[in-house]
Parts: sequence; C-alpha cells; structure tokens
Amino acid sequence: SGDVNVMYYTPDRSAHTACGNIICVGGIGGGDYYATAHGDRPAQSATDYIECVNEGDVTVDNDAAKSNSAIGGIVGWPGKEDSVTNVSEGCINRGNITVKGNGKGRVGGIHGGSGNLVNCENYGEVKIENADAGSAIGGIAGFHSNGKKVEGCISKGNVTSVSTITGGIGGLIGNIGNVDHTTGSGCVVNCTVTGGTVEYAGMVIGKFNSNADA
Repeated sequence: SGDVNVMYYTPDRSAHTACGNIICVGGIGGGDYYATAHGDRPAQSATDYIECVNEGDVTVDNDAAKSNSAIGGIVGWPGKEDSVTNVSEGCINRGNITVKGNGKGRVGGIHGGSGNLVNCENYGEVKIENADAGSAIGGIAGFHSNGKKVEGCISKGNVTSVSTITGGIGGLIGNIGNVDHTTGSGCVVNCTVTGGTVEYAGMVIGKFNSNADA
C-alpha cells in the first residue's frame, strides 16, 4: 500500500542517450529481466505474480532515453520477452502511475513490458506527464509482444499522455510489438484515453508495430 518514487535523472535534465540505462519499476516487483534461474524456473522468467494487490502510487522521473525502461502498477518488466513463461494472474492495481522526464518508457497499469496476463484489473490512472516520444502507455500493459497471453483483464483506469508520444497509447495495450501479435480475449476496457497522436491511439490497442511477415 506504500508509494514507490524513483528519481533517475541527469543534472541538467537533458536526455541521457547512453545504452544500458534501463530501470524496471513496479508496485509489487520490478520483474525478472535481470534474474538468474531458480529451481526449475529459467533465468529471466522465474517469478509468478498471483493475486497481488497494489494500492500505492508509482511515480518515476527518468531521463534515460536510449533504451526502454518499464513501469507497471504490479510489475515493471516481467522477464525477457522471447523467453517469458511466468504469469501475472488475478492481480489488481489501484495506485496511480505517473511518469515524467526525458526518458523512454513502457508504462502500464499492470505490466510495463511484455508478459502473460490473466484476469488482472487496473483501476489507477496511468499517466505520462512528459517523456521521450517513443514511449508507450496502456491501461493494462505498455508493451506486449511474442504471443504472450492477455486474457480476462479489466482496464478501468484512465490513460493519459500530456506530451506527444508516437509509441502508442491504448486503453488495454499501448504498443503491440512486431513478433507474434496477441490481442487477447475476454478483456474489458472502460476508461478514457487522452493524448498521444491520432495514428497511434486506440481504446484497445494504440499501435501495431508490425512488419511484412507478422
């Protein structure tokens, strides 16, 4: 139920464009992107989040603009996208999520980065006050890819971008990546989506980042 506040910025508030500055922030956990293997669970995919509830606000002030940081109401970056087998199931977020600064981020009510989502609910506002234009924001997940599950999720927290972003803004998912698209099943979106751009905004999905073979 406590708030999470992360400040990660440059002295002059300019965008920091060196590679490797990635932060993973969540109301419950940062995620397994950097995790080692545990028992029979593979590296970068060891932790399930089952029936977790976050009621604290998550606020990130970030200037790291070269790589994608991940911020979520429950989990920041669940794991490495092409190898994720873990799942967030039955989780609820009621905290507001706010991102600001010159950094690039994937921001979601439950997940920031891609992962398996089952019967999760978000009621907190998800908001980008200012960020790198390539950022993505969604009511449930900021970014989703590699055919991971999105089933039975409920998105009722408003999704807002004050600054112009082209990475995608969506009531359910901000950006669907260019590998094995998954749009989900049995989900409910009942929120207000404000901001982004006309091309990359949607009540369900903001942007399909597709390619010729997808």
